[in-house]
Amino acid sequence: MSVTLDLFAAAGFDRLSILQRELSARVDETDADAVFVESSDDEFGLTAWARAFLRSPATATGFGLYSLVGYALYALGTRSISSPQECAADRLETDRSTPVYRVEGSSSGLFSTGGLVSTLVEWVAVAATAFVFSATGVATTVAAAFLAPTAVRLVARSTQTLAALLAVLLTPAVALLLVVDTGSTAALAVGVFAFLVASARQTGDRAAATLDRVERVSAEHGHERVLLLATQTTVSNLRGRQSDSPGPEIASAWVRRAFREGRRSEATTDA
Repeated sequence: MSVTLDLFAAAGFDRLSILQRELSARVDETDADAVFVESSDDEFGLTAWARAFLRSPATATGFGLYSLVGYALYALGTRSISSPQECAADRLETDRSTPVYRVEGSSSGLFSTGGLVSTLVEWVAVAATAFVFSATGVATTVAAAFLAPTAVRLVARSTQTLAALLAVLLTPAVALLLVVDTGSTAALAVGVFAFLVASARQTGDRAAATLDRVERVSAEHGHERVLLLATQTTVSNLRGRQSDSPGPEIASAWVRRAFREGRRSEATTDA
């Protein structure tokens, strides 16, 4: 069965009430049977973190710090550590009984993009940073990158509100801790750079996995037209792949602008 897909590109951080209103309107306009939402990456426990750190120490450090900042920014808009997209989809499902499916990203792909060479390069970069600047500073950065977001996720299992507050308080505290020491600051820069490079490498694989899940779940449940709520980066990548890749037919795209009204963007294929 052929599936028609409408895209909703949400701003990374936006006002939840506006996003929810526009999402509901788009579901009506497209007559979508269901909504797919790009959700947060899977949680990292001690074992997963240790495995990731051994394979890609710099990337794992950058990922932890990026996660903490993301939780804090989400908290300011949603009073939880869930993204505005996830919260808007959840409320849509509750208010209108529209089926909502999550397209969960796997963080594991970030730490296996470059193979053995990438692992060696990252370990050399971390060791060099510790040697040139401060081993204590590097250790502090690594510890903060693991402990802070892990603490937030653990609290979130009991209460999202308290987890949001903790994220908002921890983020500036960690930032202050890392900028007062040259070694910590250097390790922060190395980690963020490695994370951004790994994320860019994973872009194509994530787009393919997203289309595959949308098509598979839609076929299982008999949905003929669905709407995917995702970040603007993901939507841009999906539209770029559509012209030369099999999968759902993209009928339209709606692009949100943070704190302003969204606009319709032309589809890449004929609906």
